[in-house]
Amino acid sequence: MTATLTPFSNTIFGLQINKVTTDENILSEIQKALINNNAKWIAAETQISSFEKDVQFYLGANPEVPTDDEGEIITLNYDLPDKFDWRDVNGIDWTTPIRNQKNCGSCVAFGVLGALESVLQIKSNNTYKPDLSEANLFFCGDGSCNNGWIPTAALDRLKEIGVPDENCFQYQPYDMKCNEGCSNWKNKIVKIEKFGGVPTQSIKEYLITKGPLITSFVVFEDFFYYSSGIYEHVWGPYAGLHCVSIVGYNDIEDYWICKNSWGTGWGEDGWFKIKYRKCEIDLGVKYIELGGSNPPNTPNIPNGIGTGIAGEHYSFTTSANDPDNNGLYYLVDWDDGEHIMSEGVYPNMAPATLTHSWSVLNQEEFNVRVKAIDVYGFESDWSHSFTIKITNNKPDKPLKVQGILRGVPEKEYEFTSLTNDPDGHQIYYLFDWGDGSDSGWIGPFISGDTVNTSHAWISNGQFKIKVKAKDIHGAESEWSDPTNIAMPKNILMNKFKISQLFF
Repeated sequence: MTATLTPFSNTIFGLQINKVTTDENILSEIQKALINNNAKWIAAETQISSFEKDVQFYLGANPEVPTDDEGEIITLNYDLPDKFDWRDVNGIDWTTPIRNQKNCGSCVAFGVLGALESVLQIKSNNTYKPDLSEANLFFCGDGSCNNGWIPTAALDRLKEIGVPDENCFQYQPYDMKCNEGCSNWKNKIVKIEKFGGVPTQSIKEYLITKGPLITSFVVFEDFFYYSSGIYEHVWGPYAGLHCVSIVGYNDIEDYWICKNSWGTGWGEDGWFKIKYRKCEIDLGVKYIELGGSNPPNTPNIPNGIGTGIAGEHYSFTTSANDPDNNGLYYLVDWDDGEHIMSEGVYPNMAPATLTHSWSVLNQEEFNVRVKAIDVYGFESDWSHSFTIKITNNKPDKPLKVQGILRGVPEKEYEFTSLTNDPDGHQIYYLFDWGDGSDSGWIGPFISGDTVNTSHAWISNGQFKIKVKAKDIHGAESEWSDPTNIAMPKNILMNKFKISQLFF
């Protein structure tokens, strides 16, 4: 049984589109076609195939007039590898997370920025993972949810105007007004210097040397049911055009690896493989280049408090000047083994606030320094260091263990103690039962709260029990004064009142 097609009410993406109506037998029809065509992919219900509205709104690429702007043929000075994937180059993932355009024809913005974000990450040598604003690129350009957009128009905007980070204008799947974004977005932009077409015979060379690429391809109805494997069209009508980024290839099985923008509930966690030369995936491929840039000037020395307590968060401010007036990230060396990148991009010369906490056993000095990284990945020198002294006071000596004085072997008895931490840190306790065993560190407990635990001795004798504390940063107290407990022979505990066993 085949799907029923009804005319769509208008023309979108520059082509007459049919509305695909739901049919409970579509999946089985596709699965039969997969078997008949010996196709190497698996069809299943996905979050797209079960979408109740027009699935075409998950597309959005408009046809482009062919141009002769293809770049030069690239010849590598080494043999092409049999396979390549920017998600794993020498164990490093150079891509950014899968996004979800939802039911809005904004795929051009996601496909273009998916490639640009990876190029930026490659340029910065994996220093940070950019998250650029699809909403700004799409809605401040000429894109709309109903009519989609043209990839070349998006690339022209990136070259002439640029795009800020996601925090400046967060995406929603409806036509948004450009003024919904931050007012200073032009001070936080990323631009490209160049883009162009990729000769079909050089896609792999461009992919390896320039980073992920941008392409649009023909989508048929069965693609909405793609679950895994190497896609090729086997069933169903034309649905529209879709823009994605190409991140890899495999010559052993003849397929491209692509990043989609339909969330992780579709395909291979949001990714898909597609057979070479299918659905026009190899045509109209485009590359982007960032071009040259001047590195930022050395940032100002971080400014903040000079003394502090372990575990508390302290803020420092700095700023830097970029000769090209680019937005800046800040990489901070906290001198404790952590190098933290600031969240989001700051406008050039705007004060940046950076926050951190340290963990020390006693007292230690840390020399905080910072470097600026522009949105293209160019780095400044390290700033001069700012020194902060962090202290950690050990917990007070715990109170003597409270509990029974006499007991019988193999019976569990409860004991308590408590102490305070001068810095208010949470506390762990360690009880030494005097029989060669201990409780292990238990906790954490709030400073000043009573700790309860229990123990049973397996033999007769006299035992000295004691306890010590350590805070969550590892600073340990002294042992408490010992408490003597007896496990005598031939004592019938039922002759004693329970009250006589405590002091």
